[in-house]
Amino acid sequence: MPRTVAPVPMAELILHFSDCQCPERHLWMHRDDDSYFVRVKAVVMTRDDSSGGWLVQEGGGLCRVGVCKVAPAGLSGHSDFLIHGERLKDKQVVLKCFVRKDLIYTKATPTFHHWRVDNRKCGLTFQSPADARAFDRGVRKALEDITDAGLASLCSSGFMKNSSSIHHADQTAQPVAIIRAARSDEPRTDLAFADNNLEIRKENF
Repeated sequence: MPRTVAPVPMAELILHFSDCQCPERHLWMHRDDDSYFVRVKAVVMTRDDSSGGWLVQEGGGLCRVGVCKVAPAGLSGHSDFLIHGERLKDKQVVLKCFVRKDLIYTKATPTFHHWRVDNRKCGLTFQSPADARAFDRGVRKALEDITDAGLASLCSSGFMKNSSSIHHADQTAQPVAIIRAARSDEPRTDLAFADNNLEIRKENF
């Protein structure tokens, strides 16, 4: 069965700021293994547009890199996904990049993958093809969850809009049923109802 990543308890969260996030956006990131779809060892790379090649990020070194779920502070029930890399030898965070639905992921070789998001290009040199495949699955799982969450939000918004329209129609519609007397010389009784509230009106000819 697919692994389910549960929301993170607030007591176990640590505040981080991502280079890829908007300046005003603060997110709480869980550092426990349970928040990760995948974690592998790899060397973090960055694109050098001037030379057209790839360079090691912040001095290089083997890192533990994973795709994890993060819960923004103050937004209950909402989650984002972050690619997070920490260098093993000194625990320095060298990669923080949010997964977005427009992320473009490329498997250049069996052990080198790279992606582009928000005009930033990042890459990973993996220890093995198996690690590369596992990381690719983790990124795709995050993208699927983002897509599913977007569809659910659209469906919910459409349902609420339709429900509001139906409720409004119920309030404005005022059907009237009239029961006429058998003879014209008898009193006429009119029955009128709106919103299931019955009102009786009696009129004489």
